[in-house]
Amino acid sequence: MLLQIGLIGILILLILFISSGCTSLKKIYSNEVCSELNKEKSNVKQSEIIDEDTVKDLPMPVIKHFRVCGFMGQKQMANVKIVWENAYIRMDKNRGWLKLTCEQFNFVIPEPARIVLMRSNIAGFIPFCGRDKYQDGHGNMYIRLLGRLTIGNVSGKNMDQSALVTLLA
Repeated sequence: MLLQIGLIGILILLILFISSGCTSLKKIYSNEVCSELNKEKSNVKQSEIIDEDTVKDLPMPVIKHFRVCGFMGQKQMANVKIVWENAYIRMDKNRGWLKLTCEQFNFVIPEPARIVLMRSNIAGFIPFCGRDKYQDGHGNMYIRLLGRLTIGNVSGKNMDQSALVTLLA
């Protein structure tokens, strides 16, 4: 009887642990996004309108792109939020594809930044989440399993360069 109660208790704790998912990493992501939005608010003057004078120093293919896509006469954007609900990632060429949900913010004012929150489930029920970013000139990839176990936290010169290339792409 005590063994059954103990197993039920462990099962309940495990379910609560797993169901809490990525809340702490989402909080980190949200704080970083808010930080960028606050920087943007303090640095944005009245939104400029994209016109011929605004784009005159850009390469001709970019100017043509602005014209063809209808950006001329529009307000300049300072940020964009992108949500991917059906993205896929492959951790290894010998493994299958893993469904991934991503929420990404890209910023251009006052300086370029990219912050992404990624969520998925391994084996269909074990949550893992990651936050990938380029912010304040530095890159960082932070990955947690079950919302609490850090399995990756990579930064440094190579990550700075990699994250910048990803932002520019």
